[in-house]
Amino acid sequence: MPIVALAVGFLVGAIAWHHTPTFPTGALTWGACALGFVLVVWALRSGVLTPHDGTGACASSTGRLGWLGLWVGAALIAWGSTAERSRSFFDDTPPESWFTSRTLPVTLTVLERIPLAGGPPRAIVAVLSDGTERHRARLTLPDNIPKGDWLPGSRYRATVRLRPIRANVQPGAFDSEWWAFRHHLHAWGTLISATPLEDDPGWVDAFARLRIHLAERLEQLTPRHGAWLRALALGDRSSFDDTTWQLVQRTGTAHLVAISGMHVTLVAWLLGGIVQRLWQRAHRATLWLAAPRVGWLVAIAVAWGYTLLAGLGIPAVRAALMLTIAGFAMLHARRIPATSILATALVAVLIWDPWAVGDAGFWLSFVAVALLILLGRTETDLPDTEEIHTRADSLGQRLRAATRSFVTLQLTLTLALAPLTVLFFGQAALVGAVANFFAIPLIAYAATPLALLLLIVPSPFLGQLFDGLIERTLDLLIWASHLPAAVLTAPEIPTGLWWVAASILLLALFLPRGIAPRLLALPALLLLFSPAPQRPETGAAQITVLDVGQGQAILITTAHHALLYDTGPAWNRWDSGRTLVHPFLQRSGITRLDAVVLSHFDRDHTGGFAAVAQTLPIAAVWYGAPPDQPPPDEIAPLLERLAARPCLRGTEWEWDGVQFAFLWPTDTPRQKALSDNGASCVLRVTSRAGTRFLVSGDLGAREEEQLLAMEPQLASDVVVAGHHGSHTSSSPSWVTALNPRYALVSVGAFNRFGHPRCDVLERWRTHGATILRTDRDGALTLTLPASGNAIPVRTARSENARYWHRPLPAFAECGDSRKR
Repeated sequence: MPIVALAVGFLVGAIAWHHTPTFPTGALTWGACALGFVLVVWALRSGVLTPHDGTGACASSTGRLGWLGLWVGAALIAWGSTAERSRSFFDDTPPESWFTSRTLPVTLTVLERIPLAGGPPRAIVAVLSDGTERHRARLTLPDNIPKGDWLPGSRYRATVRLRPIRANVQPGAFDSEWWAFRHHLHAWGTLISATPLEDDPGWVDAFARLRIHLAERLEQLTPRHGAWLRALALGDRSSFDDTTWQLVQRTGTAHLVAISGMHVTLVAWLLGGIVQRLWQRAHRATLWLAAPRVGWLVAIAVAWGYTLLAGLGIPAVRAALMLTIAGFAMLHARRIPATSILATALVAVLIWDPWAVGDAGFWLSFVAVALLILLGRTETDLPDTEEIHTRADSLGQRLRAATRSFVTLQLTLTLALAPLTVLFFGQAALVGAVANFFAIPLIAYAATPLALLLLIVPSPFLGQLFDGLIERTLDLLIWASHLPAAVLTAPEIPTGLWWVAASILLLALFLPRGIAPRLLALPALLLLFSPAPQRPETGAAQITVLDVGQGQAILITTAHHALLYDTGPAWNRWDSGRTLVHPFLQRSGITRLDAVVLSHFDRDHTGGFAAVAQTLPIAAVWYGAPPDQPPPDEIAPLLERLAARPCLRGTEWEWDGVQFAFLWPTDTPRQKALSDNGASCVLRVTSRAGTRFLVSGDLGAREEEQLLAMEPQLASDVVVAGHHGSHTSSSPSWVTALNPRYALVSVGAFNRFGHPRCDVLERWRTHGATILRTDRDGALTLTLPASGNAIPVRTARSENARYWHRPLPAFAECGDSRKR
């Protein structure tokens, strides 16, 4: 089947481009497209793909060469064309003046508004124009800006402040640069002021306004669970709160709160079947057009209408495409194999959106359907419907057989998709088979049709019925989420090991029926969820400066212990402890922290502490603060529960041959006069080889001089620049005394403080230090050796280089070079 070879080739080409680190030359990409086109045309027109032995297979070597040419040609076309389509986005970037200007006057046209859960819009996606340039940006609406309607198509004369898009790059982090590229965004920004202009909405804006109107009407009908109604009826999940998201992810039911392929197929078959039955009763109409044809046409139309209403998500588009292909085949009295239908849908999706290979929804949707097709062609424990009816003599037997089939199917899909969920999310909801057993009937077969009925019949009674149904479903999901081993988390797994585990798992599922072959799944699960985390050898220490933006979090690990120095920032609704630090610890295989050090109580250093303390056991906590300063209210109970102690000079200990020591502050009366920054914990780590690491929080220049007076021999091999590279730290005498090989800077890109300062960076460089910084390099990992003098260095951006990761702009290199 040539379409299957084309689909596999397109998929391989798209995946290859997704993992390309930098843009190749245009000659190479266009050359790949041309060569691929020649190979595909040769394979299709030369006749080498035509079976000649009467068995349907091309046995000759020429035939096999033709299939290889078709496959390679499709891969080259997909790789080259996707590269050029990607290049066009990055070639059309805003001028530097848009980012260096403190304020930018623009004409703003709203494309999309992003609501706060159950509230007014908190951000908008808009096209900005300064008269010569037009670019898309996401703008935050500050509290002093009237929220108004901000409907799609609305136009404003506005003043904005923009910054380039920059992701936090480290294991477990959400890649906002990839997300922005997928949504065609060139900048983040803040709206400062806006004056309405005359609207000029197009048909796309009119459709978007219709969705907003329907969403607002639906929420009035369901006061308790309006977010669920919006999600099931319109595919709008923006109103879900974090608690709901965590619940559906922990129970493996997230696919049910989006308009997935199952929803599209269900609604299409339901409405198509109803119209077909009604058409059959109109005898004159059946003479003009047969009822089955009408049913198919209605089903296809409903599938695409529902998919469009849901926002053209990949799973919904896949289902609509497959239904359309199958429908037109039936209308023309042709039978197409399910594999060909799936392959055709895959080719269509990759031509329309080849970047979908970077999205979890694409893989979960297509792989799940492929598994269902393969299971239907393989001897499994799943009896088909005809077999159930043949073997069952009573309604009870029939229900038991159907239930057994459904449970087995859910368990099979849960296990088969576990490698993908581990790859994308670092965890797998093994309780998903249990949760989906009752969630699919309640949500897909009951709540979704009811949500669609509410679109047509806005009845308060139906709204109350919907609320009650979701309430019962949530009770069951909460129960399932608390079952033993409901969710298994996995550390970052090497690519080769992941492929081995996935292959063994699939082999176990497709072996002949019986318990013994299925036992092969157990070692596969062990490989996925319990690979030994990479720890340094005894006597060595690994230092990782996390990429947490404008703040600091540093993980220090030895052979059997882990210490977290600072926990990252938290601003407004964003908490790096939850979104960056904890995911990183999880992907690093850290299941407990032997110590947490809070250098001082500024929120850019302690903002993530609560989230970390609530998710991992912590053995000991130290903090830095003047004696008369109480801890912040939000973490004070946690510090009391964990018996936190102040860090004081003279506190020393050893873990696995590695020495730890606090050098500052001291327990003297003059320490009462210290500022918050001046009381920062100064920690020194020394490996067995004598290699030293020093971190000083936000310690100021005055305190640096006092510490040098007490301990002049401070030379260290690796140093974290104090206060994110601010001019208030890293005094000349401090830099001279430390004289490091590496100076690390934990700093957020485009921060408003102008960190790091140019003169501070130059000071470190003058003394021979190599500068590594999180805003430019991502997370920084260095190893203090147990023997020898070499310090291995790894940076997350170089290890995970992708073409959509852009270099740090020159104007953001250091504070003095910025114009704002």
